[in-house]
Amino acid sequence: MVRLMLLEVARRRGRPLLLAAKVPQNLEGCGVDGFDVKTWSEQHLVDVLTLGSRSMEVDVEGIRAAVGNDIQLQPCFDDHHATDGYRYGPIEFLRGVFANHFQRGADSAVTFNWSIGPPDVCRIVGTDVGPSAHRAAYQETGDPKTLAGKDKFFAIERRGGYPWADGFFNRNDSAPLPQQLSDDGHPANFTLHISDAPPVNNAQAGLTLRCIFFQAFEADVFEIRFNGTPLSVTMRDAQWKDAQIFSPKPQPISGYKPYPVDPGQHLLRLDCALPREVWKLGRNRVEIRVSSRAFSAKSPVQIEKVEAHVKYELA
Repeated sequence: MVRLMLLEVARRRGRPLLLAAKVPQNLEGCGVDGFDVKTWSEQHLVDVLTLGSRSMEVDVEGIRAAVGNDIQLQPCFDDHHATDGYRYGPIEFLRGVFANHFQRGADSAVTFNWSIGPPDVCRIVGTDVGPSAHRAAYQETGDPKTLAGKDKFFAIERRGGYPWADGFFNRNDSAPLPQQLSDDGHPANFTLHISDAPPVNNAQAGLTLRCIFFQAFEADVFEIRFNGTPLSVTMRDAQWKDAQIFSPKPQPISGYKPYPVDPGQHLLRLDCALPREVWKLGRNRVEIRVSSRAFSAKSPVQIEKVEAHVKYELA
């Protein structure tokens, strides 16, 4: 009915009036929540699909295969009820999110619940001043060309609650992290999307894989592979703290604030430098397993975050 109404309005005014619909970030979620995007495409019911809300892992390729090229696809990123563990992330994180969307075939992108007003304007209207990364992102993230050759980091999605959602939409319930590691040596496997191929243009790019563990001891030994290649640990920090990781307590609903740092928190951060020939554009495979544990270890290690940090230096 809406489509027919808009077509009639478009006919009268002599130019198109496009129809957009907001759906979950992948075909699985569309099926769970009852959005038959393939039929919508076959019947030419929509012009634009807005994909997801608070997810950085959006299956642009899968939905494109289902609906074809006539429908515009635009992933959405909510940075208030953000993906868990990354609310108000730095500009490098936001660059990674949007660069991945474009590399995977998005036509455009949508922001939701961002604060981009300058501080003086926010004070005048009586609202909170948003993070400076929001304003910076609006200058960069609308086009792959303005994202090229700039430092980024790419992260694997985390699960977590959303206060006003039932079903699949907005919940990130199928995200792979956090994940406990098996003590029998069986690896945890992840897919990490990276929009940048090394090197880019006239820049030299280096990539560091960062893993954050809960309930790990400094003496614990891990085997980390990237696209099948074993990596060497270049930095180990057994006193690492992250205000957006709450283990062993449950993760609060997204949008919780503030995020105070727990002075008694002890996470283990491992950084591994990646050989340039190992990392590739698009899908990359990460494997993590426990090789050996400290004698006193009783609780299983939990992987909290897995990130790939790309840093550029001019040649």
